[in-house]
Amino acid sequence: MRGEPARAASLRAFWIETALDRLRRGAPGTYAYNVFSVSGADLQRLQELYRDYHEQMRAIIAKSAPEEHVVLWSGQLFALSR
Repeated sequence: MRGEPARAASLRAFWIETALDRLRRGAPGTYAYNVFSVSGADLQRLQELYRDYHEQMRAIIAKSAPEEHVVLWSGQLFALSR
């Protein structure tokens, strides 16, 4: 998807909408949010932490066996002020 930014954005929107639909229906899952203010430097640190977490999670997924559940993980981190 890296070479197709429009398609990647469409897929991200689809999965975010899927999570929103499940949340609205009261489906089981972990749904959370946190709105906060931080310095520019700390936002950068949080973005790095987010990327590291994502890489670690993908490493666990790659080694997971047996494959018993199809799971959606959705996360967003962006400045609302931009």
